[in-house]
Amino acid sequence: MRQLNYDLKRLQDGRTEGGFVTRRDRSYMLAQVADTLHELGFRGLRATGLRRKHVNALVREWRRRDLSAGTMKNRMAALRWWAERIGRPGVVGTNAEHGIDERRYVTNEDRSRALDAQTLARVTDAHVRMSLRLQAAFGLRREEAQVHAGLRGPRRLGVPEGGLDQGRPGAGDPGLERGVGRCRPPGAGRTGRRGSSSPANSAMAESTRSESI
Repeated sequence: MRQLNYDLKRLQDGRTEGGFVTRRDRSYMLAQVADTLHELGFRGLRATGLRRKHVNALVREWRRRDLSAGTMKNRMAALRWWAERIGRPGVVGTNAEHGIDERRYVTNEDRSRALDAQTLARVTDAHVRMSLRLQAAFGLRREEAQVHAGLRGPRRLGVPEGGLDQGRPGAGDPGLERGVGRCRPPGAGRTGRRGSSSPANSAMAESTRSESI
Protein backbone atom coordinates (compact mmCIF):
# COMPACT_ATOMS: atom_id res chain seq x y z
CA MET A 1 0.00 0.00 0.00
CA ARG A 2 1.31 3.45 -0.93
CA GLN A 3 2.06 5.87 1.87
CA LEU A 4 -0.70 8.32 0.94
CA ASN A 5 -3.31 5.58 0.77
CA TYR A 6 -2.19 4.35 4.18
CA ASP A 7 -2.30 7.87 5.66
CA LEU A 8 -5.82 8.48 4.37
CA LYS A 9 -6.97 5.14 5.73
CA ARG A 10 -5.56 5.98 9.16
CA LEU A 11 -7.18 9.42 8.92
CA GLN A 12 -10.59 7.78 8.62
CA ASP A 13 -10.14 5.29 11.46
CA GLY A 14 -12.53 5.98 14.32
CA ARG A 15 -14.40 8.73 12.46
CA THR A 16 -18.17 8.63 12.74
CA GLU A 17 -19.21 11.56 10.51
CA GLY A 18 -22.13 10.45 8.37
CA GLY A 19 -23.78 7.09 7.97
CA PHE A 20 -22.21 3.83 6.94
CA VAL A 21 -22.80 4.38 3.21
CA THR A 22 -21.38 7.92 3.39
CA ARG A 23 -18.21 6.71 5.11
CA ARG A 24 -17.84 3.83 2.66
CA ASP A 25 -18.21 6.11 -0.38
CA ARG A 26 -15.81 8.66 1.10
CA SER A 27 -13.19 5.97 1.70
CA TYR A 28 -13.54 4.76 -1.89
CA MET A 29 -13.23 8.30 -3.33
CA LEU A 30 -10.20 9.16 -1.21
CA ALA A 31 -8.49 5.97 -2.39
CA GLN A 32 -9.23 7.00 -5.99
CA VAL A 33 -7.82 10.48 -5.32
CA ALA A 34 -4.62 9.00 -3.88
CA ASP A 35 -4.19 6.72 -6.90
CA THR A 36 -4.78 9.60 -9.31
CA LEU A 37 -2.24 11.82 -7.57
CA HIS A 38 0.30 9.01 -7.81
CA GLU A 39 -0.40 8.66 -11.54
CA LEU A 40 0.03 12.42 -11.98
CA GLY A 41 3.55 12.22 -10.57
CA PHE A 42 3.00 13.33 -6.97
CA ARG A 43 5.07 10.55 -5.45
CA GLY A 44 5.81 10.37 -1.74
CA LEU A 45 2.93 12.70 -0.85
CA ARG A 46 1.66 12.43 2.73
CA ALA A 47 -1.86 13.20 3.93
CA THR A 48 -0.69 16.36 5.72
CA GLY A 49 0.96 17.69 2.56
CA LEU A 50 -2.21 18.48 0.61
CA ARG A 51 -1.88 21.77 -1.31
CA ARG A 52 -4.00 23.80 -3.74
CA LYS A 53 -1.81 22.63 -6.64
CA HIS A 54 -2.84 19.04 -5.92
CA VAL A 55 -6.52 19.99 -6.01
CA ASN A 56 -6.09 21.89 -9.28
CA ALA A 57 -4.25 18.97 -10.82
CA LEU A 58 -7.05 16.61 -9.80
CA VAL A 59 -9.75 18.84 -11.29
CA ARG A 60 -7.85 19.08 -14.59
CA GLU A 61 -7.50 15.30 -14.71
CA TRP A 62 -11.19 14.79 -13.98
CA ARG A 63 -12.08 17.11 -16.83
CA ARG A 64 -9.72 15.24 -19.13
CA ARG A 65 -11.52 12.03 -18.21
CA ASP A 66 -14.84 13.75 -18.98
CA LEU A 67 -16.35 13.07 -15.56
CA SER A 68 -19.80 14.49 -14.87
CA ALA A 69 -20.29 17.55 -12.69
CA GLY A 70 -21.99 15.42 -10.04
CA THR A 71 -19.06 13.00 -9.82
CA MET A 72 -16.56 15.84 -9.51
CA LYS A 73 -18.63 17.51 -6.78
CA ASN A 74 -18.77 14.28 -4.80
CA ARG A 75 -14.99 13.94 -4.99
CA MET A 76 -14.54 17.58 -4.04
CA ALA A 77 -16.63 16.92 -0.91
CA ALA A 78 -14.25 14.09 -0.03
CA LEU A 79 -11.28 16.43 -0.56
CA ARG A 80 -12.86 19.03 1.74
CA TRP A 81 -13.29 16.39 4.42
CA TRP A 82 -9.60 15.52 4.02
CA ALA A 83 -8.54 19.18 4.19
CA GLU A 84 -10.61 19.81 7.32
CA ARG A 85 -9.15 16.77 9.08
CA ILE A 86 -5.59 18.04 8.60
CA GLY A 87 -6.51 21.61 9.61
CA ARG A 88 -6.29 23.16 6.13
CA PRO A 89 -9.87 23.84 5.02
CA GLY A 90 -8.83 26.69 2.73
CA VAL A 91 -6.81 24.39 0.47
CA VAL A 92 -9.97 23.22 -1.31
CA GLY A 93 -11.99 26.04 -2.81
CA THR A 94 -15.64 26.14 -3.77
CA ASN A 95 -16.91 24.32 -6.83
CA ALA A 96 -17.34 27.63 -8.64
CA GLU A 97 -13.72 28.62 -7.91
CA HIS A 98 -12.56 25.41 -9.56
CA GLY A 99 -14.90 25.90 -12.52
CA ILE A 100 -17.17 22.93 -11.79
CA ASP A 101 -20.61 23.42 -13.32
CA GLU A 102 -23.94 22.79 -11.68
CA ARG A 103 -25.41 19.30 -11.78
CA ARG A 104 -27.62 18.48 -14.77
CA TYR A 105 -30.40 16.14 -13.73
CA VAL A 106 -32.13 16.22 -17.14
CA THR A 107 -30.26 16.26 -20.43
CA ASN A 108 -31.40 16.49 -24.03
CA GLU A 109 -28.63 14.15 -25.12
CA ASP A 110 -29.94 11.27 -27.20
CA ARG A 111 -28.36 7.99 -26.05
CA SER A 112 -30.46 5.68 -28.20
CA ARG A 113 -28.78 3.25 -30.57
CA ALA A 114 -29.79 2.61 -34.15
CA LEU A 115 -30.75 -0.96 -35.02
CA ASP A 116 -29.69 -1.89 -38.53
CA ALA A 117 -30.46 -5.10 -40.40
CA GLN A 118 -26.84 -6.26 -40.32
CA THR A 119 -26.64 -6.05 -36.53
CA LEU A 120 -30.04 -7.69 -36.12
CA ALA A 121 -28.99 -10.59 -38.37
CA ARG A 122 -26.19 -11.51 -35.96
CA VAL A 123 -28.73 -12.25 -33.20
CA THR A 124 -29.40 -15.98 -33.37
CA ASP A 125 -32.24 -16.28 -30.83
CA ALA A 126 -35.60 -15.59 -32.47
CA HIS A 127 -37.19 -14.27 -29.25
CA VAL A 128 -34.33 -11.84 -28.59
CA ARG A 129 -34.48 -10.68 -32.20
CA MET A 130 -38.22 -10.05 -31.91
CA SER A 131 -37.67 -8.20 -28.62
CA LEU A 132 -35.15 -5.87 -30.26
CA ARG A 133 -37.49 -5.19 -33.17
CA LEU A 134 -40.31 -4.34 -30.79
CA GLN A 135 -38.08 -1.91 -28.90
CA ALA A 136 -37.03 -0.20 -32.12
CA ALA A 137 -40.54 -0.04 -33.62
CA PHE A 138 -42.65 0.97 -30.60
CA GLY A 139 -40.13 2.39 -28.14
CA LEU A 140 -40.84 -0.30 -25.57
CA ARG A 141 -38.63 -0.86 -22.60
CA ARG A 142 -36.61 -4.05 -22.57
CA GLU A 143 -38.85 -5.79 -20.01
CA GLU A 144 -42.01 -4.89 -21.93
CA ALA A 145 -40.56 -6.07 -25.23
CA GLN A 146 -39.44 -9.35 -23.66
CA VAL A 147 -42.97 -10.04 -22.42
CA HIS A 148 -44.46 -9.44 -25.87
CA ALA A 149 -41.72 -11.49 -27.54
CA GLY A 150 -42.35 -14.48 -25.27
CA LEU A 151 -39.11 -14.19 -23.28
CA ARG A 152 -41.06 -13.46 -20.11
CA GLY A 153 -44.51 -14.45 -18.95
CA PRO A 154 -46.44 -17.08 -16.96
CA ARG A 155 -44.81 -20.03 -18.68
CA ARG A 156 -41.31 -18.60 -18.18
CA LEU A 157 -42.03 -17.95 -14.51
CA GLY A 158 -43.28 -21.49 -13.89
CA VAL A 159 -46.93 -20.42 -13.56
CA PRO A 160 -49.46 -22.73 -15.32
CA GLU A 161 -51.09 -21.26 -18.41
CA GLY A 162 -54.48 -21.15 -16.64
CA GLY A 163 -53.02 -19.03 -13.84
CA LEU A 164 -52.30 -19.77 -10.23
CA ASP A 165 -55.72 -21.46 -9.81
CA GLN A 166 -54.90 -24.09 -12.45
CA GLY A 167 -54.80 -27.53 -10.87
CA ARG A 168 -57.00 -26.55 -7.92
CA PRO A 169 -60.03 -28.84 -7.46
CA GLY A 170 -62.93 -27.36 -9.38
CA ALA A 171 -60.78 -24.95 -11.43
CA GLY A 172 -62.28 -24.33 -14.84
CA ASP A 173 -65.74 -25.75 -13.94
CA PRO A 174 -68.24 -22.85 -13.66
CA GLY A 175 -70.49 -24.82 -11.31
CA LEU A 176 -67.64 -25.67 -8.98
CA GLU A 177 -66.06 -22.21 -9.26
CA ARG A 178 -69.28 -20.60 -8.01
CA GLY A 179 -69.34 -22.93 -5.03
CA VAL A 180 -65.62 -22.49 -4.41
CA GLY A 181 -64.90 -26.19 -4.60
CA ARG A 182 -68.26 -27.38 -3.20
CA CYS A 183 -70.55 -29.23 -5.59
CA ARG A 184 -74.33 -29.50 -5.13
CA PRO A 185 -76.54 -31.66 -7.35
CA PRO A 186 -78.74 -29.81 -9.85
CA GLY A 187 -81.89 -28.48 -8.24
CA ALA A 188 -80.47 -28.63 -4.72
CA GLY A 189 -81.20 -25.47 -2.80
CA ARG A 190 -79.06 -23.72 -0.25
CA THR A 191 -79.38 -24.99 3.29
CA GLY A 192 -80.84 -22.53 5.71
CA ARG A 193 -79.27 -24.07 8.79
CA ARG A 194 -77.30 -27.13 9.78
CA GLY A 195 -79.36 -30.32 9.50
CA SER A 196 -81.87 -28.91 7.01
CA SER A 197 -82.13 -30.43 3.54
CA SER A 198 -83.79 -29.79 0.23
CA PRO A 199 -87.21 -31.31 -0.69
CA ALA A 200 -85.56 -33.72 -3.14
CA ASN A 201 -83.22 -35.03 -0.45
CA SER A 202 -86.13 -35.43 2.04
CA ALA A 203 -88.13 -37.51 -0.45
CA MET A 204 -85.16 -39.74 -1.13
CA ALA A 205 -84.57 -40.30 2.59
CA GLU A 206 -88.26 -41.18 3.11
CA SER A 207 -88.19 -43.73 0.27
CA THR A 208 -85.09 -45.35 1.75
CA ARG A 209 -86.76 -45.73 5.14
CA SER A 210 -89.88 -47.32 3.58
CA GLU A 211 -87.85 -49.90 1.70
CA SER A 212 -85.93 -50.89 4.83
CA ILE A 213 -89.17 -51.50 6.73
